[in-house]
Amino acid sequence: MGCVYAPEKLFECPWIAPEIVKKNAISAKRLAAYLTKKNKLTIVQRNSAARKLVEIKNPDSTITFYVGANRKFDLSKENCGGILIEIKNQQNGKLTESLFSGDVPYKAVKSVIWDLRAEGYDNLIVPHHGSYMDCSALKVKKSAVAIVCGDGTATRPCKPHKEKLESGKTGYEVITTGEMGVLQRLELDEVTLSMQDQPVHLKGDL
Repeated sequence: MGCVYAPEKLFECPWIAPEIVKKNAISAKRLAAYLTKKNKLTIVQRNSAARKLVEIKNPDSTITFYVGANRKFDLSKENCGGILIEIKNQQNGKLTESLFSGDVPYKAVKSVIWDLRAEGYDNLIVPHHGSYMDCSALKVKKSAVAIVCGDGTATRPCKPHKEKLESGKTGYEVITTGEMGVLQRLELDEVTLSMQDQPVHLKGDL
């Protein structure tokens, strides 16, 4: 529904979205129809199992798209079956890893993301505004940043979720967008994926 306030250029880039499964999702269907008319929309099928969708590789960086399991893990099935984006950059011998989780909870991608890691990401966008969820699959990382889209009150993020992210002296520094006050730039060490001026042909099970 917030798309009505978006700048025009937002609708000129490629959109990748999970299929609409709610019967009454009028705003989503209207947006999908508009983007389809502009030939800007790729729809991803939801499945009961999580999966890696596709990788886009450059010499120094990789963007990977994942889809969560379309089963209820604390949040709605629609949230769990959403899309995540992982960005890895190698600059001057330093690897920076970032995960943009959207509304997909940790357990919905446990098998394809968290079970394969020894520690967390350098930049983690926390799922679903830091709402209550099962955090047992989460891996944390010292001297890394977890960003919560919220106002920094007791519910955004909720206390158990924040405590798991911080995990004593070995966890994330938790920052909320409300506390920032201004838009911050995440240091991803200059992702240089040439995707703006030409169409990107993704390979994979779309």
